[in-house]
Amino acid sequence: MLRNFCSCFHPLFVRTNGILLILCLFVGVFQGCGEFKNIEEDCEHGSEMRAGKEPEPKPMARMMRAMYQQGEQMRKQILAGDSISPDAFPLLNYHNQIPTDPSVLGAEFDRHHAEFAQTWAELMKSPDPIRYNMMLQACVGCHQDHCPGPIKKIRKLSIEP
Repeated sequence: MLRNFCSCFHPLFVRTNGILLILCLFVGVFQGCGEFKNIEEDCEHGSEMRAGKEPEPKPMARMMRAMYQQGEQMRKQILAGDSISPDAFPLLNYHNQIPTDPSVLGAEFDRHHAEFAQTWAELMKSPDPIRYNMMLQACVGCHQDHCPGPIKKIRKLSIEP
């Protein structure tokens, strides 16, 4: 097929420029494929992205990251048989922070927050792996509706029975 296409051009042109054209096409295709990267969803919006610079996370995202760190520490202490308390792990005021996407705020988000606060309170009264996993499940439930990116990371915090 390429031979039929090239036959309409002068033979000297086909030999030199035809080969260069094919090489350029291959290089262009391979170079273009290399630009696609594995992007992990973090619920950041493209409008906030700057070339070569990660966007500054909104206050709610920063608070959620702090909650994740608390979850890691809680897990370690529960597994070690140590006690946990609201003084060491306060219920962070994440629900009143500015989210990355303001459209997530509403009755459904408030319901998820109330569920999380309830599971957190139960865990603080009687810390054990079951209540800890229930608290994590409350996190996952909200993230399934609003920002699914961190779900895998949250689930890794769970304590196997």
